[in-house]
Amino acid sequence: MVDPSTLQTPQASPNTGRLEEYKALRDELLLQMRARDQAVDVFLVVSGTLVGLAIQQHRSDFLLIPVILSLPFLLRHTQKHFHATKIATYISVFIEPECPAMRWEASRGQVTYGIYARFFKAYPLMIFVGVAIISLVAFIAVLISGDPSWSMYISNYGLMTAVCLALIVLTVTLLLGIRFYTWDIRADMLKNWKPETRLETGPSDTPPGLQVGLHAALEPSEVDQQPVATRLPNDNH
Repeated sequence: MVDPSTLQTPQASPNTGRLEEYKALRDELLLQMRARDQAVDVFLVVSGTLVGLAIQQHRSDFLLIPVILSLPFLLRHTQKHFHATKIATYISVFIEPECPAMRWEASRGQVTYGIYARFFKAYPLMIFVGVAIISLVAFIAVLISGDPSWSMYISNYGLMTAVCLALIVLTVTLLLGIRFYTWDIRADMLKNWKPETRLETGPSDTPPGLQVGLHAALEPSEVDQQPVATRLPNDNH
């Protein structure tokens, strides 16, 4: 018989907890990214349907609805993008330094994507604001044309109120879209996670791997010093 005292109990890897956390966060990250992209898809479908109904039924008031909807859909998109970036930044700073085999988020944050990154951040602005502007211009064109085949189911006072509201919503959407385009969410989060601010109570409060990860995320790497043309493209969140 085997002496039970000679049997060794399998020890869990020190990175097991981090790996489980990483899997959970990656699943949540994918959910946030899907919801972010769905905001654009649903907005395009709803706006296209409303414009189609406006043309089919000659209802000019339907053309104002995409303008109003552009703001809540932009806010939804921005919220989901913020949460996705927050999760990705957390992974690169707090998990990947303790798991050397995982470097995707940290390496992705050190690469400059050039015109690709600028377009990726600008396309929600172009879609939400662009569709709103096109719908509003089409409504004003119908209004100016005076075509009697287009129905007006609101009074002149209600018409002016609706146009003013649409202009206000369009302006707010444009300003928020520009703010979103110029906002470096990842950089703002890294500022709040600087080693000097997190180590005020002593260096023993933070694992060495985390300190290395924070410094690596905040300091320029060799990749940053290479010409943009020699950098490999990557998908961006």
